[in-house]
Amino acid sequence: MNKKIVWGLIVLAIILIFGYFYNQKNEEFKLITDETEMTEFVMTHSQEELDEYYRKVDELKASDIYGGKTPEETLQLYIEALKTGDMELASKYFRLEDQEKELFLYENTDVEEMDNFVEILDNSGAVLCNESIESCELRGESNGQNVWMADFIKIEQSGLWKLKSL
Repeated sequence: MNKKIVWGLIVLAIILIFGYFYNQKNEEFKLITDETEMTEFVMTHSQEELDEYYRKVDELKASDIYGGKTPEETLQLYIEALKTGDMELASKYFRLEDQEKELFLYENTDVEEMDNFVEILDNSGAVLCNESIESCELRGESNGQNVWMADFIKIEQSGLWKLKSL
């Protein structure tokens, strides 16, 4: 009888240990978006852990489906999401590291202000690109002056264009 209890405890311990390591390995990946948090992460982790983190970032970027094949397409998708009031979708047209911040901004922007913003973007000017660094900016007119409105960046892993800033 005592042998059965001992073996039962041993089997239970093995299951718990394997479960712990399985959970650690398959823990949901969290993209670090805060500069201070990233600095701390770099300072406190081994090169192997950093390589693994960056490998997962690349996988995440490669699987990201939000964005256009051109900056203009991304802008149109973004504007349509704003027009329908889908702020979560609109935030997905930004780089992964900026999405949470953008969603927070949208949720705290008044409807009239958002409508004015959409109208300005909808009537914006040309997208100018620097092909060598796969970066573009949207220029438009405000009060009769040509002004910068947005930056776009091509994500190497997915081949899609994302908003970098507005």
